Amino acid sequence: MGTNSVPIDDEVFKCLEEYGFNPDYGRKCLESNKHNHITTTYYLTLYKRIKLGYKSPCDPYSDNYDRSLINARPMSTIVNNIINKFGIDKIK
Repeated sequence: MGTNSVPIDDEVFKCLEEYGFNPDYGRKCLESNKHNHITTTYYLTLYKRIKLGYKSPCDPYSDNYDRSLINARPMSTIVNNIINKFGIDKIK
């Protein structure tokens, strides 16, 4: 778990919609860095396109890399995610 959000390549993300995945759920899965069939499809599609010469703004090795796609999340969001994940009612 990091403090930065996962950058999402919108052009590759559109492929998920074409494959029939729910875009809202897909974005939520990617943003929370879930490991499931949706995120696997996204990353395999991204890597395939990069291998074929696509210059993704999410690829740090690309000339088109866009650092602004990585937004730091506030620490309160991270703490709330931990509380929700582990069912902790109160932190003293």
